[in-house]
Amino acid sequence: MNIIKTEGIIIRSQDYLESSKIVTCYTKDYGKVALIAKGARRPKSKFGGAIDLLHQVQLVYYLKENRELQTLSQADIFKSFHYFSSDISRFSLALAAAEIVNQLEMKEHPNPQLYSYFVETLTSIEKANNPELILYQFVWRWLETSGFRPKLRRCLKCGQFPANETVRFKFSLGGYYCSNCKFGTEGVIKISIECIHLILELRDSTPIQLVDKRIEDAILSEVKYIIWRFLQHHVEGIKELKALRFFKKISRPNENRVGAV
Repeated sequence: MNIIKTEGIIIRSQDYLESSKIVTCYTKDYGKVALIAKGARRPKSKFGGAIDLLHQVQLVYYLKENRELQTLSQADIFKSFHYFSSDISRFSLALAAAEIVNQLEMKEHPNPQLYSYFVETLTSIEKANNPELILYQFVWRWLETSGFRPKLRRCLKCGQFPANETVRFKFSLGGYYCSNCKFGTEGVIKISIECIHLILELRDSTPIQLVDKRIEDAILSEVKYIIWRFLQHHVEGIKELKALRFFKKISRPNENRVGAV
C-alpha cells in the first residue's frame, strides 16, 4: 500500500452507506481518482466541508493497486471558490466543466496541462463578464488536448482565409469551406466568419484574458452550437450535462435546446 499526496478538485460526490461519501477528484499528478471518505457524513467528521464540490484540496490517500476505490485519509482546502455559493448560474457552469472532466477523462490518467486549464477555468468563471464563454473555451481546449484540433485559419479546399461573411463548417473534417469553393452538404453547417474569429480567440487565449470580454448573443449561440456538435461528432457516448441543462433552465427558460449535449 502506497501513501499518495497530491492536490485536486472535487468533481463529484455521492453518499455511501450511512456515514461515508464517495468522491471523485481530478488531481494534478494522478488524473481522475475515486476515493471513499469514511465517516464524512458524521457531524464531527475530520473532513468537514473540505470535500464539497469544486473545492481545490490537498489530499492524502492510500493507494492499493488494481482497486477501483481508494481510501481518503486527509483533505485540506487549498482554494474555495466563494463566489459560487452566491451565484447559482456560475456554480452551474463550473459544475458543467466538472461533468466534462468526469465523463471524458479516464481514471488515473494524468494530464497536468488539463488540470491547469481546469483551475484557470473555475477561477475565470467566478470572475468573468460572460462566464458561459469560459465554459465553451474549456470544452474547446479539452478537444485540442485530446487530439481533435480543428483547421480554422484557412479554407480546407483553396487554402485562403475567407473574405466573405459566412463559411460552411464540416464537422468530420474539423474545418470549413469558403463561399467560393464547392463541397458536399452532408455534415456541413453555415456559420458566420465572426464565429470562426471567436473560436480562434478561444483557442489562442487563456481564460483570464477572456474575463472582461463581452459577446453578442447571436455569435455566442453559434460558437456554442459548433463546439457541442464538434464534441458530439468526435467523442462517442457523450451524455447531456445536467448542470448545463439546469443553467439553461434558470437563465434562458424559453431558449431552444439546439446544440445541447
